[in-house]
Amino acid sequence: MSPDRSIKVEEEIARAREAEQIINAPIYVEAMRKLKQGIIDKWAACPARDTDGREWLWQHYQVALKFEETLAEVLNTGKLALKEREMSLAQKVGARMRNIV
Repeated sequence: MSPDRSIKVEEEIARAREAEQIINAPIYVEAMRKLKQGIIDKWAACPARDTDGREWLWQHYQVALKFEETLAEVLNTGKLALKEREMSLAQKVGARMRNIV
């Protein structure tokens, strides 16, 4: 792994740890649940003739989902970076073992 790639991998792993802390934080879980439920409740109470209001609520719900998706993407990218780092280390160890023999 190149030095530049190594730095990028470490940054991705660090970002994944931060994303995981956020995703698993009780306050985040509660806030997102309340946000989405509040939007759903308002949508359910919205008159059928208020198409603009329903559209606005749908868009806000989609933003909430996209926010969650973005954090999950950061977490998954970091998990892949961790695997990449592990594979790189295993290759280095394997090369050293071959040199010893």
